[in-house]
Amino acid sequence: MGAIVLAQPSSQRIGVKRYSIVDGQQRMITLQLLLAALRDSSSSKAFQTSINKYLKLQVSGDVHPSLIPGPLDRADFDAIILQTGAEPSKSRVSKTYQYFLERLKRRRQEYLVGVNKIVLKRLRFVRIVADPSTNPLEIFETLNHDGLPLKPMDLVANKIFMTAGAKADSLFLGDWKRLQDELADISLDDYLLAWAQFEARMMTKKKVSPTRDTLFVDFKHLIMERLNTPAEAVTIVRELADDATSYVECMRPVRLEIKGIASERTIKSVLEGLRSWSAKTPADPVIYQLHYYWRAEDISAADYLKALVRIESFLVRWTLAGLNRSPLTSYFRSMAQSPMFAVGKGSADVLVKQWFNRSVPLGLKPSNDLIRDRLTTMNFYSLRKSEGRYVLGQLAVARQQLNRPKSDRFVSNPRLPESKADVGIQANWQIDHIVPINFRRHWTPLLKKWKVDPTELDSQLNLVGNLCLIAKQKNASLLDAAWCPLKENERDSTKTR
Repeated sequence: MGAIVLAQPSSQRIGVKRYSIVDGQQRMITLQLLLAALRDSSSSKAFQTSINKYLKLQVSGDVHPSLIPGPLDRADFDAIILQTGAEPSKSRVSKTYQYFLERLKRRRQEYLVGVNKIVLKRLRFVRIVADPSTNPLEIFETLNHDGLPLKPMDLVANKIFMTAGAKADSLFLGDWKRLQDELADISLDDYLLAWAQFEARMMTKKKVSPTRDTLFVDFKHLIMERLNTPAEAVTIVRELADDATSYVECMRPVRLEIKGIASERTIKSVLEGLRSWSAKTPADPVIYQLHYYWRAEDISAADYLKALVRIESFLVRWTLAGLNRSPLTSYFRSMAQSPMFAVGKGSADVLVKQWFNRSVPLGLKPSNDLIRDRLTTMNFYSLRKSEGRYVLGQLAVARQQLNRPKSDRFVSNPRLPESKADVGIQANWQIDHIVPINFRRHWTPLLKKWKVDPTELDSQLNLVGNLCLIAKQKNASLLDAAWCPLKENERDSTKTR
């Protein structure tokens, strides 16, 4: 069953030897729930009493569970172990206990005794006890450095709560729960990486470049000097919870609350567009920093918007050029960590423009000739559906922008015409073929009249000139319709001409 790492507190209650479980909490809780299910499935009083010796502890006349889990699971766990008769909840602890109970309650006593012997006599642990002078986290990190699949946030949380000491419960139920609620379905590890990369750029003494593989080690370097006392642990978690808002707004723009100003509406629609294209983009580290600065009022909404549009344009050109994602991810990460990319040295848009001009390798700067060539030869269905829909929407935006006065393009009135939702990047728009894939079904007479060779069309069906964005409900009704109804419907429904 692996190693169980225990920390021995410097003070002990009289008559009770108490330990903190640094590594092995889930295994110990699961085994306790299995023993409780064995006890509650048996009608033998002697068998129940023998199991209760491992589940319950009597201290000063009061009965307590021999294991104390975290604060969120404690009430349900105590109710099961102490047999209070409370109604089972939907917590993971209750579900695990019910799972065991359903599989044991109809078994014969001999079977229950056999399972109990396996749990108590056959299962083996390596017990590692750190005395008060030893740092148990160092043992924990060593055991989990290469083999066991612990996430960086597991290691970070363990370090924070061990440092929090007596404040661990209130910290978990307070700012840590606020952080989890804020992130909701967003990965804690993804946020921690973005936060660490942001913090690394702010540091001047230690040069740290966090990556997913080195995240925990780098995180320790970033916070080691200010994570020595319970109060400092509380401050770190509160900071993580406060900063999570900007990250959530970038990754889930639907949760971005705006004041109704045109530039802010467009910021939200640009972010929504990026998320409709991909759950994660290579530029996310830079976008997160810009968003944080905007929310902190270090840069204006108009400045942030222009920088966003510049990044967005670069991503679209990169996609059209068919460039590899990996070097671009590395490039944007180094951009986010550059001292040049700091508030107070000029506008965000100017900094992004300067970085593109000075630091982007030539191979990541597709020329206009290359883009034109790709647009006339590229099979758009080689892209993911979301990417293809997004790029077509951007081409529509670009065309509409060209029809506006130059001074009015994202400057005096920084708003995308008709909003991004109207140009087809959202899920209610689909890519449609103007000349249908099965064009021979209705189009053969017209092609003869126009003297068009059908074999030439076969190679051009998936080029951008034959694609448009059309409302989903219209697309389903058209299928391989003949030219006249198709033309009429697409004139009314399409946003890419």
